[in-house]
Amino acid sequence: MISQLKLTKLLTLFATVIALFCTLQAPASASDIDMYCDDIAVITLEASDSQGASWFNDCGYPVEVIIDYASGLWNYGSAEPYRDLVDANGNPDGPVYGNFANPDCYGAELSYLIDDEPVPDGCYEITRYVLLEPYQMLTLIDNDARGDAYYDNEGEQEIVIRNFQAY
Repeated sequence: MISQLKLTKLLTLFATVIALFCTLQAPASASDIDMYCDDIAVITLEASDSQGASWFNDCGYPVEVIIDYASGLWNYGSAEPYRDLVDANGNPDGPVYGNFANPDCYGAELSYLIDDEPVPDGCYEITRYVLLEPYQMLTLIDNDARGDAYYDNEGEQEIVIRNFQAY
């Protein structure tokens, strides 16, 4: 039989482990990128997220945003060739149309928007850098047709993103 003292110590240890576990920060999920000015963040972006993951520059000065790393596999549809799982560089064999989040990029490529508009050449394979002026919003998204086309996308990317004062 467990003594009252041992039970108390065991419960205290259990509570400490739970408290520590709760303070660990998991990667932020899409929608808002939890990142301060001059900071770094790790997010998980789902291929099916039609809104993407956004960060608003409220720093009061221009920032350079760098996508350090993206890892994972995703697609941009359930039919061929859209269903092929690819990395953040996208699917060079699939078609892209003018209604895509960023028509300059491959389908299923990690793409960048500023204030909901495509960044020219804002494609993971082309650049990992975006200049963001004060009060602009950057969105990272799986390049697919805007609207409800994301419902059949599968997979995700874990993305490391950082920002720092531009000048």
